[in-house]
Amino acid sequence: MVEWFVRASRSLVAVAALTLLSLGVPSSAQADLVTFNGDGTGEFQNYSFSGNPSLTGSFAGVLHMTDAFGNSFNAFCVDLLHTMSNGQTYSTTLAGNADVNNGNAIAYLADTYANNAPASVKYGAANASEGEAAVQLAIWGLLYGSAFNYSGPLLAEMLAFENEALNSGSTLPAVFRLNLNPSPDTTPNGTGQGIVSPPGAGPVPVPEPSTVLLMSMGLAGLGVFRLRRRGDVALAV
Repeated sequence: MVEWFVRASRSLVAVAALTLLSLGVPSSAQADLVTFNGDGTGEFQNYSFSGNPSLTGSFAGVLHMTDAFGNSFNAFCVDLLHTMSNGQTYSTTLAGNADVNNGNAIAYLADTYANNAPASVKYGAANASEGEAAVQLAIWGLLYGSAFNYSGPLLAEMLAFENEALNSGSTLPAVFRLNLNPSPDTTPNGTGQGIVSPPGAGPVPVPEPSTVLLMSMGLAGLGVFRLRRRGDVALAV
């Protein structure tokens, strides 16, 4: 019995140390480098917006990106107030659905359409280019709400994608990369740009400390139960 207690204590100490290390991970662990490769194939649609924000000549469509390991992935924009330059590498901060307005609905659109252009040919979109543009417009509409006063082409398609996302009930995660700053950063305040991509596109957000703690406690409980069961079997023999 004493031997079992010693072994269990050692396991708990090891798990506790792992937990403390996890809780001590600095926020910089969520940094991520990505490079913007532009549209490449010319599938972007060019639109103007009134209201807040008010922009002329903004592009709506899928963004082509590359992570720090050279892996390509697609994304949508979640920031109308800043721009990105073709070929520029950016340092980003990873975030979760809860950090973005209507994050779950936006994540649904990214998960469903960023890598599946044919699926976006619906609600009157004539082709994948228009469909992806309408999805992008819907993401901006979900992000900015009534402040996004858009009345240009693909309005009906945009609203249809918004309704689809809001009614999906999806809680699937997406990878939100916020506060894109040029790397090396040559601007005083950076660009502040943000993008969203489906899961599997590079790193994922680091779990919250409370999540790590709960997981560690669960692992500790399993370890103690297993050791105790072994001890019971040894005593029975």
